[in-house]
Amino acid sequence: MGRITTWITFPEFTHLALRRCEPESRVEAARAWVALRAHSIEHGRLPERLEELAPTYLARVPIDFYDGATLRYDPKRRLLWSIGIDFRDAGGVGERLEEPVFPIPF
Repeated sequence: MGRITTWITFPEFTHLALRRCEPESRVEAARAWVALRAHSIEHGRLPERLEELAPTYLARVPIDFYDGATLRYDPKRRLLWSIGIDFRDAGGVGERLEEPVFPIPF
């Protein structure tokens, strides 16, 4: 709610705020990726949900800074993704630059 209020009140900061979301979401995804790897080494499989990573491997569940929700994750497809700048979840498919996708190769 705070971000929305800021964007309405100070529209000139909207672009700057959105530009910050991408690197912050990428850092969260990198942390999640490392935690997923640690979990898979210890348990021999990926977790069913990202919530299983906290608090053992991460202090909290990884956040998508675009919308404040949990990063999107599909263990069957071995994908982790953010909704991206367009705020539409395409399910981590396609080659849209607006939706950062992080394949899980292990």
